Order: sequence, then structure tokens, then C-alpha cells
Amino acid sequence: MKRALPRLVLLFSCALTVTVFAGDWKGACSMVFASTVTRGPDFSGTVKAQPFTVTERDGAWSMTVEVKVADMDTDEAKRDKDMRIMLHADTHKSIVGHVERAALSGIRPAGGKPGTIPFTLTINGVKKEYSGNVTNWQETENGITFDVTYDVSLKAHSLEAPSIGWGLMKVDDIVKLTSSFSLSK
Repeated sequence: MKRALPRLVLLFSCALTVTVFAGDWKGACSMVFASTVTRGPDFSGTVKAQPFTVTERDGAWSMTVEVKVADMDTDEAKRDKDMRIMLHADTHKSIVGHVERAALSGIRPAGGKPGTIPFTLTINGVKKEYSGNVTNWQETENGITFDVTYDVSLKAHSLEAPSIGWGLMKVDDIVKLTSSFSLSK
């Protein structure tokens, strides 16, 4: 009986983990994007994604996360207007991230190392593949929260960063993003 108890506890722990991740999750995501400016002040902004669903099947996650370009906010109206022009918001109203059957075993951080999540990102009608580092993973019976950090090249999406002040200052090509996810049943 003494040897059976540890096995029973281990079995229950594994079953609980599988139960936590089975099925579909309601998702919310808020993002912080940060840019550096050559010869000028750096800036950041925020945006919230549209509600989405994460589907878990056979130990893999799939999801599509959409951000409305019009909702992106740097807390400065002129910069927001310039950003929307650069992103061609008149014809490309959304930025879309898509995860297709990413193995949960690779997403979840383990052994003190971040997890990774592969995804595609479509900006300005140009789709590119990315991989984000997954950190700050917290799970409960009712939900999961985690952060994903990654860099995006504007040039890779056929975008030209705007110049500021008669071309003396220019937004750098790389934008750093942190996406904070909250999933619930």
C-alpha cells in the first residue's frame, strides 16, 4: 500500500494536468510594442486583441489572434496617425497572428528555460514566420496566463518606418513586442 500511494498521487497529478489543457479556451491578449528612434526619443504603445479561441487537440494548440490597427495607441495622436499610415490601415485594417498545432510540450516553459511558440504574423498583407519566447507561465484549474516576447522587422512586412523632424529622426526597423495572454475555460 505504501508503494501504491506515490503512484496514485503521480497518476492524479498527470490526470489533472491533462484535464487543465483539454478542449477549448477563451482567450484575451494585450500587447505592448516598443520602438527605438535614431537620434530621438524611443516610444511604446499598447493594443488589445479581439477575443479569440485556443483549441487544444492531441497535445497541440491552434489559435488566430487579430489586432485592429485602429486600436493601436502610443498616447500621441500624430504618431498614431503616422503609424496607421505606415501600416496601410486603409487597406489592411488588422494584424493577424496564427498558431497551427504547436506542441504544448514546447510552449510551456520547463527547467528554468522559456518555452517557444511558433506562429505566422500577417502585417500589411505580408505573412512571415516567427517564434516567440514564452515566460511567466501560471496555471490554475480555471485558466492559464503567460507572456510571449518577440521582435518584428518592419522591412520584412514591406513597411518603411516613418521619419520624424525633416528626416533627422527615424523609427528603427525592429519593433519589440510582449504579448500577455490570459486563457480561461
